[in-house]
Amino acid sequence: MFNDLFILQILSLVTLVFFVSTYNILTLWYLAGLYLVFLGLLLLLDDGDIFIGFLWVIDLGVGLVFFYFYITLFDFFASKS
Repeated sequence: MFNDLFILQILSLVTLVFFVSTYNILTLWYLAGLYLVFLGLLLLLDDGDIFIGFLWVIDLGVGLVFFYFYITLFDFFASKS
């Protein structure tokens, strides 16, 4: 009934709607990660350019490193109070 590309497009649009409507920073990071995963899968199935794949991996990796930094910094400041 539906093909894979249509489902991934709908999932990415729903993720973007939730991304625009939230204020919590952790929810923004989770939704950004989900959007990057959906975008990467969509471009993989739709024969996206290899440069998009490199940018997708770099962006996801930088986001995960920043998220890890945020979590450890938060724990560090919580232990100091």
